[in-house]
Amino acid sequence: MTLFGKISSSFAAVSQVLRGESATAAVPAVETREIDAAGTEGKSLGGMAAWLSNWDGGAASAGDLAKPYARSAWVRSAIGFVAAPISMRPLIFSRDRRGGDQVIEDPELTKFWERPARNAGGKMNRQDFIEATVALLKLRGQCFWLLDPTWEIRGAGKNPLILASAESMHAIIDGGELVGWNYRGARGSNFQFIPANVIHHKFWNPYDEVVGLSEWEAAQISAEADYAAGVFAKNLAKNNGDRGPYVIGKSGQFTDDQVKQISAQLKAKRELGRKGDFRAAFIPADVDVKDPSVESVDASYVAQRLENRKEVYIAFGVPPSFADPQASYSIGSASDRFRLIEDTCMPLAAKIADGMEIVSARFLDTLDTIFVEFDWDSHSTMQAIRAERFDTAVKAVDKGMPWKVAGEYFRLKFPRFAGDDVGRIPFNLTEITADPKPEPANAPAAVKSDPFGDLQRLFSLAPVTRIPAVPARKDFNPATAAKWAQIHKAREPWEKKFQSKVSRYLMDARAETLRNIATLAGQHPDTAKMVMKDLTALSLVFDLGKFLEAWTKGLLGISAAAMEAAGLEVWTDELLRDDPLTMPAAEVLRALSERENRISGAGQQVWEQIVTSLQDGITKGETTDQMAERIRTKFSSIDKQRSIVIAKTETTVAYETARNLAFHAAGVQWKQWLTSGLGNSRHDHASADEQIVPVDEPFIVGGFEMLFPGDPNAPAKEVINCNCVSIAVAGPNSDDINNDPTVPY
Repeated sequence: MTLFGKISSSFAAVSQVLRGESATAAVPAVETREIDAAGTEGKSLGGMAAWLSNWDGGAASAGDLAKPYARSAWVRSAIGFVAAPISMRPLIFSRDRRGGDQVIEDPELTKFWERPARNAGGKMNRQDFIEATVALLKLRGQCFWLLDPTWEIRGAGKNPLILASAESMHAIIDGGELVGWNYRGARGSNFQFIPANVIHHKFWNPYDEVVGLSEWEAAQISAEADYAAGVFAKNLAKNNGDRGPYVIGKSGQFTDDQVKQISAQLKAKRELGRKGDFRAAFIPADVDVKDPSVESVDASYVAQRLENRKEVYIAFGVPPSFADPQASYSIGSASDRFRLIEDTCMPLAAKIADGMEIVSARFLDTLDTIFVEFDWDSHSTMQAIRAERFDTAVKAVDKGMPWKVAGEYFRLKFPRFAGDDVGRIPFNLTEITADPKPEPANAPAAVKSDPFGDLQRLFSLAPVTRIPAVPARKDFNPATAAKWAQIHKAREPWEKKFQSKVSRYLMDARAETLRNIATLAGQHPDTAKMVMKDLTALSLVFDLGKFLEAWTKGLLGISAAAMEAAGLEVWTDELLRDDPLTMPAAEVLRALSERENRISGAGQQVWEQIVTSLQDGITKGETTDQMAERIRTKFSSIDKQRSIVIAKTETTVAYETARNLAFHAAGVQWKQWLTSGLGNSRHDHASADEQIVPVDEPFIVGGFEMLFPGDPNAPAKEVINCNCVSIAVAGPNSDDINNDPTVPY
């Protein structure tokens, strides 16, 4: 009889065992190899749960930990941390790839995997089956899924799997090759399985190609050390009970009468003490009575146990931080919980899924590959990761990446929707292209810019020198003044937004600085006499990095929105255009980038002013109360002086930059500078009122060239607090504006 025939002859017996009937089978005369070092009697699936709880850890010795899964809290919990997330994940079946688009929805296959194996109490559900598989892999390095003979009969009903431990399986070797497996069943019967009907899960073993290497071997020393320490502490505590006093005779051995007398007095004293009656005991002998002291473990003992349990967790692939009590757990991409899921649970789940794919293909009776995947998307940790990916994807979409591409790149698994393959961006978010008019190679070197120096001039926190106004012009033009008022009114909401945002960030910085001072006061309650001479201002001032990040992002966001609003106002309200506005995005980004440098520098100056004020208070030996009052006053002064200046200046720069770009986009040929004409403009600007120039040429204001009011390249004195506007006109003569009825502006 061939080996296959010998193996096939036991199929009926295996089916009898699954039905709970007794069976015997002839064992083939083929060499078998023990693959488990312990060589203990095989365990049936019915005894699997008992084996996991009662396994004695191999050859017992005085230092071994018996029943590690039952008696070591750290071994059991480490395995639970890995097994529980895997066992609770739903399964996804597909034909093209794991997590693919060709999903298989077969009710019978789904039903099978809900109860895929059998034990003495009936069918095992999938959660118990997966947990047992994980536990066997962790403790023994390998486990087996066996398919009974009905899996060989095409179209026949499928029986549940047999989950076998390493002790139950023995390799059948013929000519140095693995040709089958011998399985020892519940009643000592032996059954043979061909390799195709055995799914052998194992961890890689560099010392043996057949036997898996368990993680328990790496954890055993630490687990046994922790267990021995626990037993020691238990016995020590049990020995700390009432052992009675020590009675020491100083002059020799006691007589029997002395022993009885002393014992009686001590007993009577103890009984009276329990009733609240404490009396002295007078012992007529030269004796010394001592109570036994309570014994306890020392700090090094406790510290060693902490390290032992962390080593156990590391061996089983669980982050060691899980061994420490924590009030709350982070579940994001930077958390140890994510490390557990991604580094331990997911790879082990993929290994188990390999076996599931073989079983599923056999179940569906197909030669095609069936892919099985554990669905991790619904896990709380992966949901947190998905939220982080979504935030990153939003930033990419804002830069022009289509949602379809972003969803695939960041693995968001979004359903398709109309237009998801088209990238859309705001007009001010486009890649900056190369300068269409590059400077010649022999051009003189440009003067190195100094954004921070310019910013100091623009947003100086020193008291503002009021720029003298000029009297209202005698040739006051009501038409141009009305036009100025109409345009300027649209700016006012944006000025308020800037001012509100500046005040908010200043108040947040003030609150943080005051909290730092209050913390210092709490550490040194005697604030009235406290001299902070050993401090530095940097230990009290607000966090510059966080402040600048919020300050720059917030103010720059208003600038971008104001530019967009200004461009649309010119396009639709003044030029009466009904086609879409296409702004030169490179110019917009260039303008925003320049404003970012200046806005950031203004925030830096606020920080430097507060540091200077704090250091002055420290030098003068002020108390914390005095220091807090100093900071309140300083921040109020900065807010009052500078919030309006920054608001007016930034609004003018944003609005006029956008208007100038819109003029070019619309093909406007001429532009005009307008002031209010009411006498509240500085001399240079009043002199430039109603000046008309070609749209590509600058205005001449105070002897300086300015492309538009608020031109950031102009001197600071011509930009700060500027309220002027520019408008599109029909020609170089004012009469064209006043008399031509066809000009909409």
